[in-house]
Amino acid sequence: GGGDVKLFAALGALLGPLAGLGVELSSLLVLAVVALVALAWRGQLFTWLKHTAELAWSWVLPEARRRPVAREQLLTMPMGPAICVATWGFATLQHLPAFFF
Repeated sequence: GGGDVKLFAALGALLGPLAGLGVELSSLLVLAVVALVALAWRGQLFTWLKHTAELAWSWVLPEARRRPVAREQLLTMPMGPAICVATWGFATLQHLPAFFF
């Protein structure tokens, strides 16, 4: 485990701290969009959003009203492809001529 963290550390060391942080944040954004599309494709988006809202506000509820999270309600996705897409996209945007922006 922890391969994603090691990859982010290596990218930060190679690209510098600001570019490494840019790649990390953009890969998290890519992964969030892919996760939402995958949930919508399965027809589970609104159920998952409801469970997410319940988890976000569960700390306010008394202990008796909190629901435990079932393992099948969690969504796991590999971060490697999102990191790859974000790194290529970030590198491409860094090397485009200035007149495009």
